[in-house]
This record gives sequence, structure tokens and C-alpha cells, in this order.
Amino acid sequence: MKTIIVYYSLEGNTEFLVKALAENIGAETLMLEPIKAQKTKGFSKFVWGGYQAVMKKKPDLKPYDFKASDYDRIIFASPVWAGTFAPPLRTFFEREDLIAKKVAFFFTHEGGKGKTKEHFEEILADNHILGALDLITGKTDKEENMKKLLHWASQLKG
Repeated sequence: MKTIIVYYSLEGNTEFLVKALAENIGAETLMLEPIKAQKTKGFSKFVWGGYQAVMKKKPDLKPYDFKASDYDRIIFASPVWAGTFAPPLRTFFEREDLIAKKVAFFFTHEGGKGKTKEHFEEILADNHILGALDLITGKTDKEENMKKLLHWASQLKG
């Protein structure tokens, strides 16, 4: 089964998990990169990032190579921003024709998941959702999250 993990990671927590998962399941990866990079330091990263998420902004992305028909399964990964997935994923979902695909998703946060699961389910409603996973980073050991992620991935059918 040909799988790709499409993700965004601001500070590397989500990317760390994506890379380990991809290696474990033999998946390709596609990191979404905004043309205008998000600030990673100071309080303004929370204000500006939260504003973008709440206002459902769709930042312009650097060019990428993706064709949904090339994959049997697509896994999405994102940090939680203001209770939802990061804006670069919103841009991706608007651009790409994702209908009747086998999809799964996981998201990372430091204790506030908001309605991220529901937002993913809503935007991916025209697909067959294989599973969802919520991972708390920061306070949780990376090894513990890795175990949870790999167990979750082994349970995905389809």
C-alpha cells in the first residue's frame, strides 16, 4: 500500500514523529511550507498563528509535488493552533482533490486539542477516515508518543 504523510510542523515536534512513522511504515512524506514563514519565537507566534487559524487563513505554499491518485492512503499530521489544524493544511485541502481516499490523521499539542479532531473529520468527510490520534507533546516523553503512534499506525486498516 503506497502511503504518504502530508504535514506541517512549526518547531519540529510534529516533524520528529512524522519522520519516525514514515520510516517505520515505509511512507513518503510531504512537508507543507508557507512562502512566508511563521515566527517561531516570542509571544507574537501565538498571536499571529492563532489569528491565522481562527480566521481560517490559507497561506501561500512553496511548490510541492503531489498527486492524490498516486497514493492508496494519505496520513495528515499537524500541530494544534487555536483548537484546530495549522493553516498550511487548510491551503492544501482547498487545492487538492481529496474524495473517496483512505485517510488518517494525527495532531500534536501541549494540552489543548480544542476541536481539531472534529475539524479534520469535517474537512475530510468525503473520504474514508481510517483513524485519528491525539498526541500531547512537551510534557510527554518522546518515546511514549512514538509507541502510541506506531501502535495506532499498526491498527489502521485499508
